[in-house]
Amino acid sequence: MEILKAAPEYLIHPCIVFNILIKADSQNTTRGIAMDKTGLIALIIGLVFCALGGYAIWVFLPETIAAVKGLIGIAVLLFGIMLVIFGALIFRD
Repeated sequence: MEILKAAPEYLIHPCIVFNILIKADSQNTTRGIAMDKTGLIALIIGLVFCALGGYAIWVFLPETIAAVKGLIGIAVLLFGIMLVIFGALIFRD
């Protein structure tokens, strides 16, 4: 802490400040544990959803390919409509 008081503001490295904040926050352990549990639960649920999504794509692979092709077609159609409108606006000027 004395280093921070003596050093000018522009010389204080962010890592030093971060370490001091971590040490100050380590006294309040209940908040850290609650956030760790929440993060762990979110990580586990996210991995389960990724696994289920991957399995669903594998099971319904032909339908997935057809859906992706349809989405690509829709995106190309919208891009074409945008270019037609843009071209018409420029041509009018």
